[in-house]
Amino acid sequence: MTMPLNRRAALLAITLLCLSPAVHATDTKTYPDRPVRLLVGYAPGGTADVAARAVAKELSVIWKESVVVENRPGADGLLAVTTVARAAPDGYTLLSAPSNIWSIFPHMYPKAPANAAHDLAPVGTIGYGPLVIAANVKAPFHTLPELVKYAKANPGKVTFGVPGAASVHRMAGEKLAMLANVKMINVPYKGSALAVQDLAGGRIDIIYAALPSVLPLVQLGKIRILAVTSPQRIQELPNVPSVKEFYPNWGNAFSTYHGIYVPVATPRKIIDTINAALEKAVDSATVKKVLSINGIVPKASSTDEFKAFLDDNYKEFAQIFEQVKINPTQ
Repeated sequence: MTMPLNRRAALLAITLLCLSPAVHATDTKTYPDRPVRLLVGYAPGGTADVAARAVAKELSVIWKESVVVENRPGADGLLAVTTVARAAPDGYTLLSAPSNIWSIFPHMYPKAPANAAHDLAPVGTIGYGPLVIAANVKAPFHTLPELVKYAKANPGKVTFGVPGAASVHRMAGEKLAMLANVKMINVPYKGSALAVQDLAGGRIDIIYAALPSVLPLVQLGKIRILAVTSPQRIQELPNVPSVKEFYPNWGNAFSTYHGIYVPVATPRKIIDTINAALEKAVDSATVKKVLSINGIVPKASSTDEFKAFLDDNYKEFAQIFEQVKINPTQ
């Protein structure tokens, strides 16, 4: 016998009403409710890794769920970018990375399997690491204006070392050469340590590096700092000028910004939840101490602020690639 339509509808409504508390409880269950993976595209012990581990530890406390750091070094950080881009967009696979993955990598690696600017969504910042321009104390220039004057008198002879061809350090070197209208030669290294050694040995003329990388040799009197790349002077070097003091069009892009990213399709509600916890983590005394020791100025941001910053940097570096005619890596 066929059940009347109105009776079937009534039974369905009663069934749904009975089930609704369980459904509601599942839909509103607090994120996260299981361990979260935080990937880092570099080997353990480096600045990016240390920053990620400090934040992960604090997030674990805030969420009362484990946040496990996984190092996925390879392809200049692209392996980790690709892994997170292909992960489920559920908030359980995060990426901690410097801003060059978004603002530089798409220009340098146009055929990479993942493009951070298209395949990832920014969550928020951890902090930024101002770079310094440093020279051997025996160099024939002691200030930034003297360096520019020397470079103009010796076109194509001044070399600057950087930790990677797709680094903010390299972009800073190219930008200074553009603004000063001089020709300097980029020398990429696999990390800052080798570049610092060659600078101390007189094999290159200057380097762009994070302060902790050069500070020991500065204290030994072997290296001199000419300028900082942040828009303003930094607390650790109050007597060292910013490049922007000499070149007002220097911009704000030439520090290493560390931040958190998720797959692009991650719901905004989850992104907002991660951002809120990230702000608390960065503001904690423990994380601030770890970041400061490693040359990172703690700085949290909203998701929209971070996205706008990354997009501005993307455009800035696109102009550098075009004007300097940097050949992308295929």
